[in-house]
Amino acid sequence: MIKILDCTIRDGGYYNKWQFSNKLIKDYIRKINQAKIDFAEVGFRLKKKTTRLGISAYSSNEYLKNIKSKYTKICIMVNAADLVVEKKFNKNNFSKLFSKKFPKNLYMVRIACHLHELDAIIPQLRFLKTKFRNIAINLMQISEIKNKDLIIRTKKLEKKRKYLKVFYIADSLGCLNRKKLTSIVGTIKKNWHGEIGFHAHDNMQKALSNCEAGIKAGITWLDSTLLGMGRGPGNVKTEELITVNKILKKKIDSKPIKELVKEYFVPLKKKFSWGTNIYYLLAAQNKIHPTYIQTLIGDKQKKKLIYEKIKILSKINSTNFNPDFLDNSHNIFNNNKNIYRPKNEINNRNVLIIGSGKSVSKHKNKIEKLIANEKLFTIKLNMMKNIDDDYVDLRLSSHPSRILSNINELKKITKKIIIPSSFYKKISSVDYANKNVIFFPFKISKKNKFSFKNNLIESPCNLSLSFALGIVNLGNAKKIYLAGFDGFENIEYKNVEFNEMINAYHNYNAKKLFSITKSKFNIKFLKKF
Repeated sequence: MIKILDCTIRDGGYYNKWQFSNKLIKDYIRKINQAKIDFAEVGFRLKKKTTRLGISAYSSNEYLKNIKSKYTKICIMVNAADLVVEKKFNKNNFSKLFSKKFPKNLYMVRIACHLHELDAIIPQLRFLKTKFRNIAINLMQISEIKNKDLIIRTKKLEKKRKYLKVFYIADSLGCLNRKKLTSIVGTIKKNWHGEIGFHAHDNMQKALSNCEAGIKAGITWLDSTLLGMGRGPGNVKTEELITVNKILKKKIDSKPIKELVKEYFVPLKKKFSWGTNIYYLLAAQNKIHPTYIQTLIGDKQKKKLIYEKIKILSKINSTNFNPDFLDNSHNIFNNNKNIYRPKNEINNRNVLIIGSGKSVSKHKNKIEKLIANEKLFTIKLNMMKNIDDDYVDLRLSSHPSRILSNINELKKITKKIIIPSSFYKKISSVDYANKNVIFFPFKISKKNKFSFKNNLIESPCNLSLSFALGIVNLGNAKKIYLAGFDGFENIEYKNVEFNEMINAYHNYNAKKLFSITKSKFNIKFLKKF
């Protein structure tokens, strides 16, 4: 028997910030019971609380207790990202998120995982089963998981099968077709002998067709939402899915569902305009996370600009949503011809980053000779003139005051110069038709840590060296040499700040650093001349 899990209140909240009225939720529960829908996912249990989100974003015990449901079993979802810290399950986070025992009417908790998070969750399934009545795993972005990785994880899950109700896969990017889905389910069934669920996205208007193919392949649980309300283009529509009686092998009363759709969800759709369109279709074809499209449409971008931004996103890894790629007002895309990919230039080359210390001027000739002889990829920070530009591959600056005070110098530079994409509007006097000025996503980390991934650099500070270290690590540098980071004379707080940044870099386990000029900082000296 095929089981239907309606997740409208949970997934639909991506559009209205989970601010469903009490009346809507009450009527929703009453009518899906009348229709004999098997399960209803009535919200998230999110970690970060804000008044901007409604009650179904947090699904408190009080909220759950007030849900009166006789036939339909009640479920919620939790993000593994709220439980996993640095690839390890964090019991402290778990205790904060689930400080009290759930009410008896909560049937199941579904854990949404990316592949790397699943590795941290699997060993904890026995522990989690002592806390939750039933557990489901929801593996996201199934289209992007390699066959060998799926085999490894399903074998591990099979060993823990007694703790799991169902193993779900999600077509997060909406790019699956019937053939690919059938193949994936076949791989899963070879190693996992429990029930399999499927969460379809409707980017290419294939959600219903994929559900039918999934059932034939062996899927026994299906997600759906009223009028398809859900993140990005939305999901398979509950009102359509329940009409496929021959495949579902069950009859569901469609009248209460139609009444819900007409009274509540038609007006909501007019307000929020979810549903598939050409932008979501292109996103699926290019493996772009649907929230990029949802954000661009929500910001009422002009059609031409949306197409341009989709083109940019298709050229970078955009399977995971990162708001910094859009840079609030999407400044990063205004220079769309100049998207910089460090690996295209640096890959496996030795790199030299040049600072402003007096040691560079002192050893200028030797440094330039070293650059030429060893064919070093050379980056010069800020507006320094201590090394001739003929020996420099790239200029870079990230500090606000230095950038804004050197606007005229920026116009004159003949080498490529990278600056944070957030500065686009602030320095709009620069002629951006000149390809020398390149914008790159760079932000200050709230966790006081470095992170270099998905073409985004996060740093504990805005020092230009920290920006440069992100570029060369993303570029897969072979060795990283530094010159001109001597230390500050009589400005001890700057030395402290700089050393803290260097120590944070070392803690990130990134590429090792070597200074070819004497330095006060925690950088290993390497005599090169």
